[in-house]
Amino acid sequence: AICNSQQYPCPEEDYDRCTFTGFYSAINAVNDGGVPLTFSVNRADFVDNAYGVKTREMNNASVLFSDFEIGYLWYCGAGIYSDDVTGFAFEENNFNKYTGGPQGNYFGIIINNSNAVNEVYRNNFNGMSYANFSDGKNWRDDYRYEGLAYYCNENTNNYADFYVNDYEYPDHSGIQSEQGNDNYTAGNTFTQSGATWHFYNGGEHLVQYFYNQNASYEIPDYPDKTYHVAITAENDDNTCPSHYGEPQWDLILSAQQR
Repeated sequence: AICNSQQYPCPEEDYDRCTFTGFYSAINAVNDGGVPLTFSVNRADFVDNAYGVKTREMNNASVLFSDFEIGYLWYCGAGIYSDDVTGFAFEENNFNKYTGGPQGNYFGIIINNSNAVNEVYRNNFNGMSYANFSDGKNWRDDYRYEGLAYYCNENTNNYADFYVNDYEYPDHSGIQSEQGNDNYTAGNTFTQSGATWHFYNGGEHLVQYFYNQNASYEIPDYPDKTYHVAITAENDDNTCPSHYGEPQWDLILSAQQR
């Protein structure tokens, strides 16, 4: 988005945002894995698209500060679909079902076979069938303690907040086995009413989930709305700072890092 203001940082209302409406795939970025290219999306609006951003083998992609009103085709729709992609930054986006969309399966972010250390961080999901959906091998090599993690995401009115697809031999399925640790809670919030799953793990290994026991909306409903998940209460608050563009925090990336 172009900023139409001289102020720094740019006020949100002064960004001239891009808009994509009514597509099968609003942005479709595909690589063969052999060319070091990538792309970024920053402050865009996706309205009634079956797929907002769909990408395959395009490492280091970033989708930031964007709004997805997810459309529908052939019984489903998704905000971001990522297949064989690693090094991504999917952060601070909003995901909702398109108003008036028919009944179907609506996915916020689908991650398939990332095969490395990655995060989905600080997004908002509302009214999704599956807010965060993981399929395939989403961990590094044979070391399941390093892989895909979910931190600081906010969930409301979803059928499933986090869903790791079922493992069927010989195909792999799973995410990083520890979501957080003793000194760093995951910081996600869960749908407070109406959810069937807070965290469903159909993967081939157990997930250990660390949460802040002092924040009721961050406590998963165990065992009724979790599956193959062990939970650990901690007396720790994850403040969930932005990784981008908020000068009051020390955790700021340089232009090269972004």
